[in-house]
Amino acid sequence: MGIIKALLKTSIISVGTTAATFALLTRKDEFVPVSPLMDELLKSKHYAKLNPNNNPVTHDLCIRRVPLSKIKPPLRENPDALTRAFCASVWSGNGMTFTTAAPAGQTAQLTRMAIESSVTCSTGSTRAL
Repeated sequence: MGIIKALLKTSIISVGTTAATFALLTRKDEFVPVSPLMDELLKSKHYAKLNPNNNPVTHDLCIRRVPLSKIKPPLRENPDALTRAFCASVWSGNGMTFTTAAPAGQTAQLTRMAIESSVTCSTGSTRAL
């Protein structure tokens, strides 16, 4: 019985910590459900072909508003630089650590520094920051 109580206690603490962390990190975010009326991709013939039963989408839109005063002036003046800085912040974070980790005994091909210095943006081109 001691093992079950310990597992239950650990599970409750883990779930509580995860929920509290999520609430803390997303307290300034606005989550907007995506509907077929607002997303051009969901109106396409290709999407209709791949989703013949019109199943609901399983993604949403998360918006965080950042005051202009928190954005560096050179980034405010150049949209390309702002996009590259945004891509670098997303793709060089801790979330990429797991996706770029190499199996034991091998060297990772991507490093955080490499991602920060060269970012592939949505246009598909690779540019140095």
